[in-house]
Amino acid sequence: SIAGTVRDERGEPLPGVNVVVVGTSYGAATDLDGRFRIDGLRPGEYSVRVSYVGFETVLFTGVRVRDGETTTLDVTLREQVVVGEEVVVVGERPLVDVEQSSSAYIVSREQIEAAPLRSVQEVVGQQAGVLRDPTGLYIRGGRAYETGYYVDGVSARDPLAGTGFGLDLGTNASRKWR
Repeated sequence: SIAGTVRDERGEPLPGVNVVVVGTSYGAATDLDGRFRIDGLRPGEYSVRVSYVGFETVLFTGVRVRDGETTTLDVTLREQVVVGEEVVVVGERPLVDVEQSSSAYIVSREQIEAAPLRSVQEVVGQQAGVLRDPTGLYIRGGRAYETGYYVDGVSARDPLAGTGFGLDLGTNASRKWR
């Protein structure tokens, strides 16, 4: 576990500070006395981000957690002036997402429109590592019933058979209707 306190520059405890272990779903908020505790971490090195509105965000890297021990992390946050300007960040998806633990291939709308394809199965069948035959799609050696298909976050699995695609998109599905 990782435990500690978060205080301001005057030494006063800060309640409600977010303490997050980067790249995991673990985190905590400080209590009224500025204390926090994050349990359930496996032994190893982690990065911990401490953030609070009106204070600077601090990132601690190389925080070592050992089995059966509690790592102490006491933090002092400095006040930061919040400027009324809005910051808009527009960027592209990184080539390699280091925080994604599963393999995924994302096909954009432009790629689908440019290809002579008529169904979701044909789009998926064009990807590397996918074998398409009459019984279904075999992705990286897995059988058709072992793979989940999602289109815009919605499962495309046939609800009756439990395999294949239960979703069909028309050829003009990406166009707006008036």
